[in-house]
Amino acid sequence: MDGKNENLKGKTINAISWSVLLQSSSQLLNFIIGIFIARLLTPDDFGLVAMVLVFVSFSQLFADLGFAAALIQREKIENIHYISCFWLNVFIGLILSVTMFLASEWIARFYGRTELLGISQSLSILFLIVSASSVPRAKLVRNLNHKNIGIIEIVSNLSAGISAILLAINGFSYWSLVFQLILLNVMRLVLIFYISNMPFAFLFSFSELKKLLSFSSTVFTTKLIREGTSQLDKLLVGKYIDSATLGLYSKAYSLMLFPIQNISRVITNVMFPTFSKIQKDPDRVGSIFLKCIGCISLLTSPILLGIATVAPQLIEVIFGKQWLGMTTYLQFFCVLGLILSVATVTGSVYLGLGRPDLQLKVNLFTQPLKIVCLGIGVTYGIEGLMVGFFVSFIISVFVTWSVAMRLINLHIGHILKAILPTILISFLMAFTTWVLDNLLFFNLSIVLRLFSCIVTGVISYALFTHLFSPAAYKELKMIVSQKISKRQLK
Repeated sequence: MDGKNENLKGKTINAISWSVLLQSSSQLLNFIIGIFIARLLTPDDFGLVAMVLVFVSFSQLFADLGFAAALIQREKIENIHYISCFWLNVFIGLILSVTMFLASEWIARFYGRTELLGISQSLSILFLIVSASSVPRAKLVRNLNHKNIGIIEIVSNLSAGISAILLAINGFSYWSLVFQLILLNVMRLVLIFYISNMPFAFLFSFSELKKLLSFSSTVFTTKLIREGTSQLDKLLVGKYIDSATLGLYSKAYSLMLFPIQNISRVITNVMFPTFSKIQKDPDRVGSIFLKCIGCISLLTSPILLGIATVAPQLIEVIFGKQWLGMTTYLQFFCVLGLILSVATVTGSVYLGLGRPDLQLKVNLFTQPLKIVCLGIGVTYGIEGLMVGFFVSFIISVFVTWSVAMRLINLHIGHILKAILPTILISFLMAFTTWVLDNLLFFNLSIVLRLFSCIVTGVISYALFTHLFSPAAYKELKMIVSQKISKRQLK
């Protein structure tokens, strides 16, 4: 049994290593491309596309109706499961693409922008494309083959990004972003089919799908509720404020997500299949969970608070002065990101232990709460909406943690103990950087001032972390040391 556990641990660490390396490279590439595009376009261009993405975001959700999660979680899977799920997804994706295309005129009228008609019609194809790639991707995830997933993301982002930049240079404005999204997903589909060795046949079995239905339907319902409410703030900003504000708001949110996508969600994607393999040992799941969130907080907290500290300089240097309006939004989301970065792993606990029903029950409470808070908040403008967002987010996280921790014999106190040391060290780093910036760096050029703040933040965080040595720091050092030792032995 120990040998089996060590083998799983080795596979998990290896999967995380490849995921972090390749996904980070992909996201960094995407981030750099986004900088070029942001300098060529306006917040209004991004806002127009963001208005449609409120609806298109459901493409990922309806892409598999929860069957991808069921394929990953189930202990034994046959080819007929993959094939049946694939054809069902394609059928649903086709229906949704047609529905979105026909609803494009309504979307344009809803927001009061005629440009949205063409954007909606063009992006409607994403429902079909994403649905076709869902099952082969699940096959790669189930086998912890995150190396190939990372390679797919890099190639797809590079191809779509370069194309979008060329279009933006030639004056295609928001159409550059539309084409980028379509090409990105087409490239993913082609590459993921080629690499996954997805079994392909004109077969379909209702009886085999029924074996997955109980798990998948619960996962789908939960995601449907969460996705609907997660897009509500953007829908309200686009409808009741304006597209330029939505562009700033959405860009700030995506910038905050950058470290979370590269660290938290990468680790979460690996943890789901890992937890599924040891779901009968909740104490072991709990131990791994605490180590994961500790390491996540160690890596994401300084980045998020560092971004919040230097937000004005960072935005002006990277995106240009036309984007300075997103400073407050970025700082707001970065503070929330301290909790969001570790909260993302909680979903893997519910799914890995086969309790999507419990996750659904939690969301039936937390998501209506968010709707109420945002609905009340938006009547007071963008500031009110942000307050509503904050209140609903904090309550939702603590309710979710309270329920999930019972499954692995833990409580919220264990989570706070795992993440608070690194968060406090990050605040100390941010305060040190802010003081030095206002005392020593404020007269420097904007680029040199930003560089000085970054260097100060990195050095101070490294010193404080080494000085206080939180448990997550020791754990990460041990993992790195073990990896180096194994390579030297080879």
